[in-house]
Amino acid sequence: MPGLIKRPRFSKKSQNLKLMISLRKTVASELKQISDMGYQTHVGSFLNQTSLEKHKHDFNNTDVIYLSVLNTSGKLAGYVIIHKKKQFGSIQLKRILIDENYLGIGTEVIEATEQYCARVLNATRLWLDVYVDNARAVRVYEKLGYKVFKEGIENKKQVLFYEKEFQVSLN
Repeated sequence: MPGLIKRPRFSKKSQNLKLMISLRKTVASELKQISDMGYQTHVGSFLNQTSLEKHKHDFNNTDVIYLSVLNTSGKLAGYVIIHKKKQFGSIQLKRILIDENYLGIGTEVIEATEQYCARVLNATRLWLDVYVDNARAVRVYEKLGYKVFKEGIENKKQVLFYEKEFQVSLN
């Protein structure tokens, strides 16, 4: 199926296959569940809450792509929002949110998002911003090779802008 990216997840201790996630374009009927995820307690102050109406508006924007993260049973485990920029090959990772029942799959979701951007959108660069106090996310991005290219202030909080360049032929 075009646009479907599957990533195995391995337990760090046993290296046994633990979970397989897949990434595919979101369907409109999932927007309510996506909106509700933004109000889960683990989100805290790391993301601005987005109303269902805003999600619906963005979902219909041709420059915005919603990707659903599915577990092996096909249940929604999270979502990713990417924004195609006018610069050729550059994609902004606007949001990644994992449902509280599936925490721990963020690294695999980001890797699958990179593959989607490279293979489906022919992107060569992915960039994002993250609040500096979101230490867990900062660690993941740096572990995956993202580099800070700018700093700023948003909502009175310090923000780091990260980027990663890659070849279109990501494995």
